[in-house]
This record gives sequence, C-alpha cells and structure tokens, in this order.
Amino acid sequence: MTSCRRNWIFNILAVRIFAIGGKISSLFAFIIFLNACNIPAKIKTGDEASSSGQFWKATQLYQKEYDKSRSALGKHAAAFGLAESYERMNQPLQAEKWYEDALKYKPGDVLTMYRYGLALKNIGNYTLSYKILDSLAIQVHDPNRFNVLMTSLKNAMDWTADSSINPFKLSEVDFNSPASDYWVAIDSNKQVYFTSDRANDEKDQYLWTGRAFSKIYKVSEGSDSYPLNTEINQKMVNSGLLTFSPDKLHLAYCKCTGQENADANCKIYIQDKLKGKWTDPYKPAFINDSINYLSLVFDATGQTIYFTMQDPSKLSGFDVYSSKREGTVFGKPIRLPGSINTEFNEKYVTIDADTLYVASDNLGGMGGLDIYKSYKEGKNWTPMINLKSPVNSPFDDFGFQIISHSPTDSLVTQIGYLSSNRPGGHGNDDIYFFEKVRPPIAMSTPQDTFKHIKKYNLALTLYVYGYGVANNRESTNTGDRKPIANARITVPIDLSNDTIWQTNSIGIVKKNIAFDKDFTLKITAEGYLNSSTRIKTSDLKIDSSKTLQELSVIVYLHPKLYEVEFDIKDIYYDYDKYNIREDAKPPLNNLVQLLKDNPSVSVRIASHTDCRGTKVYNEKLSGLRAASVVDYLIAQGIDSHRLSSIGYGESRPVTNCKCSDCTEAQHQSNRRTTFELLK
Repeated sequence: MTSCRRNWIFNILAVRIFAIGGKISSLFAFIIFLNACNIPAKIKTGDEASSSGQFWKATQLYQKEYDKSRSALGKHAAAFGLAESYERMNQPLQAEKWYEDALKYKPGDVLTMYRYGLALKNIGNYTLSYKILDSLAIQVHDPNRFNVLMTSLKNAMDWTADSSINPFKLSEVDFNSPASDYWVAIDSNKQVYFTSDRANDEKDQYLWTGRAFSKIYKVSEGSDSYPLNTEINQKMVNSGLLTFSPDKLHLAYCKCTGQENADANCKIYIQDKLKGKWTDPYKPAFINDSINYLSLVFDATGQTIYFTMQDPSKLSGFDVYSSKREGTVFGKPIRLPGSINTEFNEKYVTIDADTLYVASDNLGGMGGLDIYKSYKEGKNWTPMINLKSPVNSPFDDFGFQIISHSPTDSLVTQIGYLSSNRPGGHGNDDIYFFEKVRPPIAMSTPQDTFKHIKKYNLALTLYVYGYGVANNRESTNTGDRKPIANARITVPIDLSNDTIWQTNSIGIVKKNIAFDKDFTLKITAEGYLNSSTRIKTSDLKIDSSKTLQELSVIVYLHPKLYEVEFDIKDIYYDYDKYNIREDAKPPLNNLVQLLKDNPSVSVRIASHTDCRGTKVYNEKLSGLRAASVVDYLIAQGIDSHRLSSIGYGESRPVTNCKCSDCTEAQHQSNRRTTFELLK
C-alpha cells in the first residue's frame, strides 16, 4: 500500500551506486515489494512488518528485538532495520541515529557505512558524510566510486554558506500542524488547499506511519482548516496532491486505497468543470493498475498534463511523463528526456509557464529530495538546475508552486509555496511560503542597467563524462558512464585569455566568462573520440535578480574503440520502410558533427530489422536502411570514402522476445541503426 507522500519504492540510490564487483546487494530483493501496508495477517517480527510496508509497526518490533538481543549481529540487524524503517517514514534524524548505532555492532560493514554516509548527508552533516564515503572508497579499492556524491557534498556546503544571498526568502505558514502538512493548491476564489495526515474523526490508522490517512484540507479563516467533505476524502484512503489547471477548469489529485485486497498503487483522478459544475472524477485512459502514480500538473492550456509514475518494468524509480488530450481522452504517456529524468526518483512535478519544477533524489542534490527547474526550449528541455539553499535543504523539499508573479517594479518577483520536512517546523512535513526578492539596483546610467548589458556574465559549469562499454557494445546504462579527468576543452581566443581548460579529477571544469555571441567548445580526451558543444545565448534563461547567470552543460564522449557497436540514439524506421524519418534527422546530424570533429575516422553504418519477414528479405531491407543513412551523411558533406554500410537483418536484436508476442515498442527498438569505427 502506498500514500500520496510515501510510496513503496525505496530510494534506489543504494542499489545503483552500491554494486561491488558487479554484484548487486541482496538488499535489492527486499526493495521491490508490493505488499499492502494494512495486511491483517499477524505480524511477529520487524522484518515481516517492514516487508509488508508497516514501518511504524516495524519500528516497535525492531526496538523489542534490539533490546532483547545479546549478540552483536542481532543488535546490528535490529538497528539496521530501525534505520531503514525510519528512513521510509521520512524521519531522517532517527534513521541517521540508528545507522550509526548499527555500525557500532558491525564496524567496517560496507553497506552500513554507505547507508550511514547517505543518512549523514540527509541531515546536513556534510563534513562527516564526506569522511565516511572517502574512507569507504579506499576500503573497497575504488577511489572514484563516490565521486559524484562527494562533489555534491562540497556543492551543498557552498550553497548553504551562500544561502543568505539567495533571492528566495522562506517563512512557515500558520496552518501547519504537528502532523505532515504539504502541497498547496489555490482555486479560482483564492482559497488555499493542502494535504495533511493530521488527526481527524476517522479512527483507522495508516500502518505505514502510525498516523491518520492523508486527506485534502481547505484553509478557512485565519489558521483554521477542515477536510473536504467529498468523495475525494474517503475512509481508509490516502488522498492528496490536489492541483488546479491555470484556468481553474480542471483539477486532479492522487488517491491510494488501503483496504484489504485493494489496489496497492496510487492513482490519479481528474475532474473537469462544465457549465459551472465539476464532473465526476475519472482516471485518465492510460492509467495502468500495475503502475504507481503520484503528482500531476496541467500546462497553461489544460490540454497537456505532466505527472510522475513508477513503472516496475523500467527499474528507474519515479519518472516524469507527459500526455496530451486527444479529443476527450489523454493519450499515451511520453517519458520526458534524460535532461529531466535520471535513474533515481523524480517524484513531484509542478509547472509555471515554460518551466517545470521537479523534486528529485538524484545524487547532485543537497540530500533527500531537492527541487530543480528545467525550461522548455522548442521541443527540448534544458538540463535541470538545482534551486539551492534555502529552497533546498538536506531534507526532503518538494511541491514548489509559484502562485503569482509580482509587478516588474516590485522587489518581489515571485511568491508561492513549497513543502519540506526540514527541522524547525511544526511537524513532519511543513508548508513554507516563499518570496523571490530582486536585489536593489544601484544608481547607474541606463546603459549600465542589467537589461542593457551587451555581454552576459556567465558562471559556466561543464561536466565531461565518457560512455562505458558492455557486451562488446557501447553501454546505454547511465551507471557505466564515468567522469573524465584531464579532458581538454579548447576555448575561442576572443572568449578567454585561458584558451585551454582542463577538467578536474571528477570531470568538471567551472569558469566565469563574459560573452555576447554563440561559441563552440571543443573537447578532447585520451581514449575517446573528439566532441564539440555549442553554447548559445538562447540557452540562457536570464534571472534578472542575478548579475551572474548560471549554465550547466553535460558532454558525453564516445570511447575510441574499434569494431564495437555504437547506438545512434533515436534512429528508428517504420515497419517495412528504409527512408529516413524526420525524427531521425537530429540524431543523424549529431553523427555528422561527430565525424566532422574526428576527420580521420571512418565508420561502418549498420542497420537492423525486427523479426517479422523472412531472413533474406530482412537482410536486404536492413542493407537499404544502412545505405539511406550513408546517403544522408554524404549529403551533409561527409566524404564517401569514410563511409561503408552493412545490413544485419534480424540477427542482432537489442530486445529479445518471441516474435509473435513482441509488442510494437519492442519491434520498434530492433528497427535501428548503429555504427562501428574502422581502423
């Protein structure tokens, strides 16, 4: 059973990062469970309570086991179980305490040390977390294992120190309670709604937290509030995350049932306002009972929705998807690109015009869930930018919602709400009101004011990673990518006196520059193909409250390996066709640029088919597909002597399935093009 705030998918960071010698910890078997939190079977041990999602009950049983145990291993197991249970209950201070205790009874245990290091980060003890992870990296003989995490710890310390000059100012709202209060929504009458698991007249207890089921509340006069008396709030059901479309003609919310044998996943419900009345709630047509859904927001038109869901088949945690209304129903969900979705959890999403705000527990944050923003540029989303402290903290921060933009002559440019379980509030999760304040502008001549500046002062952060190799092909697994130390970045001479930059030991270079036109950076590294990236003035989203703009760019380099297959991402073909589709041209243009960056390289283009059709026909069809790519590359100025082609037919599928049972998506994944470097 899940709730709209707490969900059965555990933080997969421990599994993704903590794989030693290629073997994933047996913890994975415990992580993926679907048992309901309110199973009436008699629970006797902490492990039984935890595996059924009854974490509040688990803490009681583990505590008894801890007190009774007379062995170090027994004490360690109980303390570790207590730490995990408190972590799942969003009580990081208690979790850190018990991880520390568990380590006393099993000193040097690698998994406990790792989880203790993460727990320290999630309560803001960045210095000790860094020391623990640094010593653990030495212990497992892999000094680079935790580089990304350790870099995030350094960033978090810097962001915390700079919190006072951050334009966001926070204050706690007066309708918080000792319970968990989060996620604000505003209706057309400026009425405030929020989600809470505060005590009410319902006597049933939610066994995940030991508190009441979450309900949607409405704020009345002052700090008073009351639960909605509608079918939205039902007995033994977690309801929450209410949201309205910008035009207030649509609303949506999350509902998670809790009765015995009921659906264990959360679902999203929508209501539309027709002729002044709300329709009955309905689930979008794409809702799948095997999938767990969470937050949802509407775009400005109300015709496109963005939402988060966890698809067990992908093992990538919660991700952000979109769906466009087609007639009267919402169409097939589309997963947003890797600039937004990571292999970790993107659990909560909100929107303001062309900007998505996403709460993610990815490695680059300050700890727990951090709030990031990404802009829509054409059909693409920019890489996510961390909003830093005080918006973010070591704890869970989410539900960032802009309520209004103030007049341009006001020092306050935005107001809104966010949710956090950081210390200092009334209860577990609390709601905070924020203002984004524009710093006072010093007296100056008109040409000196920000909007007239010709050159942009830019804090540029460049991350250089290399793709990994697995099974004699370039790996698409993000866990196989590694930061590249000592990569050389060639900079235009009119941009910087220092025309050669070099990445540090964890693949990062940071520079403050001033520029007034687009420019290209050329990246080289030993053992990798050359690459280049174009920095455009249009890439910047100007924050008028800052004189130093920020831009983060990630560059991935292909390893210089011969007779190894490299996928050309998103090069697909229609069934029984070999023409170049329009959606294939952008990635093909990337290949064109790669060949231009590496003028001495020759490649063999290889194309593939799905399993339908005869072997002979498929070999011919794949050959035509490869030839069409070669023709395209030649038309873009690539010398034909550097190109050759081959068709492999159906002999090398990336998705193995019984042909008669393959889905169209599986067939599509096999109709692709790859390339190999030739000596």
